[in-house]
Amino acid sequence: MRWRARLAAVAGLLLSLVLLAGCWDQMGISDRAAALMVSVAWHPSGRLSWTFFFPNPTVTVNSQSQIKSTRQLYTVSVAADSWAGAERAAQRLLDRHLYLGQLKVLLWSSDMPAEAVATLVDAYNRQGITSKVAYVAAAPARALPHLLQASPQEVVPRLKWEHVFSCGPCEAIRLSQPLWHVWVDVHTPGMSPVVPYIAASGALSQIAVYGRRGPPVIFTPQQTLGWAVLTDRVTREVLSLTRGGARYTVTGVRGHGATRVAWTGGPIQVDVHVAMSGVLAQAPYGTAGRPREVRAIETATARLLLADCQAAVRRANAEHVDPFGYARTLLFEHPQWARAPRGSDWSDVALRAGFAVSFNLTTPGVTS
Repeated sequence: MRWRARLAAVAGLLLSLVLLAGCWDQMGISDRAAALMVSVAWHPSGRLSWTFFFPNPTVTVNSQSQIKSTRQLYTVSVAADSWAGAERAAQRLLDRHLYLGQLKVLLWSSDMPAEAVATLVDAYNRQGITSKVAYVAAAPARALPHLLQASPQEVVPRLKWEHVFSCGPCEAIRLSQPLWHVWVDVHTPGMSPVVPYIAASGALSQIAVYGRRGPPVIFTPQQTLGWAVLTDRVTREVLSLTRGGARYTVTGVRGHGATRVAWTGGPIQVDVHVAMSGVLAQAPYGTAGRPREVRAIETATARLLLADCQAAVRRANAEHVDPFGYARTLLFEHPQWARAPRGSDWSDVALRAGFAVSFNLTTPGVTS
């Protein structure tokens, strides 16, 4: 009887090795169509147009110099009402298995309403093997076909936006948002989801903020900078200002803030102290190192950033959104309020904010 028990144990061990090896459903890379980017255009009828972007498998080292960057990827376009329907329709047009585990960027049209965005993000998150760290962004529908760029120096094409969003030194303001982060914001009371907004020209200096319903609110560059200051997303900004008819340039602007929130009914009271710093990179000849001049530029820069913060909060209040997450912070501190029925998720509650911005300026290098 003992040898039978040993035999059963060995058989069970071998069966476990087979089942846990992870190779039983292996599929070769040549049998997969790995999408690098997906763009989704919304139509007022509710219909969605989907475009899947794939690396061109015919691109080789020898043919690299003869192939334009726009030909390094090929596309499959379909129309469908849902993510699952789009995958099925795209699969019918492919001779390989559609694979989303390598997805780098998900773009959608900036006219897509908040309800459709929430449904899209939630549906993607439920779709089997998909990349949850893909970057997301919104752009005008007419610009979606023109935002595809790939480097001609690489055998495997690298999308411009995947490189921009994943490259820390490339962003003066950290606008990148992975899909999982947007999904969390969609399902968290007191937070209006934010994604980068790519203008039709390809410029990246704005954000799209999604309220409870309707199209997103597109912040101006000034309001976006104010939002970034208040959410600790400024990493290496460059500011230009004029004082006494002279031009000054401050580089490497960065900093962090300390925030307190309170609510006793009515608007949410927010008190923020932001400490920023930067480098005086350009000033009129002979003035860069003077202490009085340095203090004056510090004051002027702090006032400039303060105006940006105020502009961001005014826009948020006017549009009934909270891209800063102040209401979320309040609910984290008082979770019982989140359970109280209000007919709102708190992200549309007005903000009454008080700001204090300080700035410290350094003047490296040789001065006269």
